[in-house]
Amino acid sequence: MAASERGSIRLSVPWRAYQEEAAEFFRSLGLRAETDVTVQGVRTKHDVDVVVTYERAGMTHVWLVECKHLSRPVTKDRVLALRAIVDDTGADRGIMLAERGYQSGAREAAQSANVHVTSIEDLRAAAWDELYVVELDRLASRVEEVSEALRLQLRTTRTRTASGGRSVTSRDELAPALRPTSTFELVGRLSLPERGIADARRDRFPVSVKFTEDGKRVVRAATRAEFLSGAGSEVGDIEGVVLGGLRRLLARRLHALIVQRTSEDVTSGG
Repeated sequence: MAASERGSIRLSVPWRAYQEEAAEFFRSLGLRAETDVTVQGVRTKHDVDVVVTYERAGMTHVWLVECKHLSRPVTKDRVLALRAIVDDTGADRGIMLAERGYQSGAREAAQSANVHVTSIEDLRAAAWDELYVVELDRLASRVEEVSEALRLQLRTTRTRTASGGRSVTSRDELAPALRPTSTFELVGRLSLPERGIADARRDRFPVSVKFTEDGKRVVRAATRAEFLSGAGSEVGDIEGVVLGGLRRLLARRLHALIVQRTSEDVTSGG
């Protein structure tokens, strides 16, 4: 993911603003995050920059987050200090955040403990990657649902010709309710975001999003965010057209059924 899409961390902001920025990141993930918390351990109390809590499987999980807004890499002793706090409090995980990186000894100390050393920038990148996959899956599900709804309205008939061959014809039962467009046209429109999803999963940008209004050219997206926005909008437009057409089709069929039943009642009554 490009740095411009993730946003940047300004090292000039005060450490307390950096601490609050960290808390806001965890809150954006749906987790509870409090700043400047005093946590009681087995041996003593500890002042922690950010305490993150969340529920899973009926249990409360606790992460202790230390924010090091420094102008140099974090040293080993700071990681060891966080590891001691995690051990004393029984927290599920310790997380140290620093944008200037870590000395090799600090990373080694974290590897042998329940402490994760990273940065807000890296966390955002990882979270964006996971969210991106989820959004692509949701978009793919919407495309599949609309495609299925359209396929159900296309009736395919196979007949034998006089020469013994076979003739295949399709009848668009939804077309009268979709005019001036057609089911076939919507299937064509839907093929572009569908193809775009497949390419976007592999980061093969630019990827197809939709046709231009005159239908002569393909609009492409150059970034992940651009694709999710453009393809989501295009699929939403198609969903609206299909839903409107299905409602009109249902209304026509209900009206025809009522007329038929009324006619039958009149005939039988006569």
